[in-house]
Amino acid sequence: KSRMKLRLLGDIHGCPRMLNEITQNQNRYDLTIQLGDFGIGFPRENKQVLPEEFLERISAEKVKFFCGNHDDYEKAKEFPHCLGRFGTLEFGNQFIFFDSGADSTSYDRKQRTPNLDWWSYEVLSLEEQYECGELYEQVKDKVTLFLSHDCTYSIAHMIGLITR
Repeated sequence: KSRMKLRLLGDIHGCPRMLNEITQNQNRYDLTIQLGDFGIGFPRENKQVLPEEFLERISAEKVKFFCGNHDDYEKAKEFPHCLGRFGTLEFGNQFIFFDSGADSTSYDRKQRTPNLDWWSYEVLSLEEQYECGELYEQVKDKVTLFLSHDCTYSIAHMIGLITR
């Protein structure tokens, strides 16, 4: 019996070597999920290939992602590869729950420019956190894998990562 292969990657930050590795080895895995900080929306600078250009050449059935604090969600959601801000995904016998985003540290934020390489919506809004929590409550008994770039406090408390 053949087992389905899931690959999880994080914090690529638009690294051409990593984007190339994903492309070359995409058929070794049934699905690759990038767990935030893909680098979507950042300026080209010295990058040979932007993550956006990479996504245009690779199957949305083979590669999925959700955003971290080094991604522009408004640009990311234009791609069918984007899983959204939070939700569920079934893969083989796994029922996956995910949430995206992270809060840039004050130091990191000082080094970045609003709406160029830092976005005020990098963290789930309070309304999104509430909706995410409601969804989790509905499906928690089915969840076999929880994925996050940097789980928000309210969700971490709800799933038992924080007990006080």
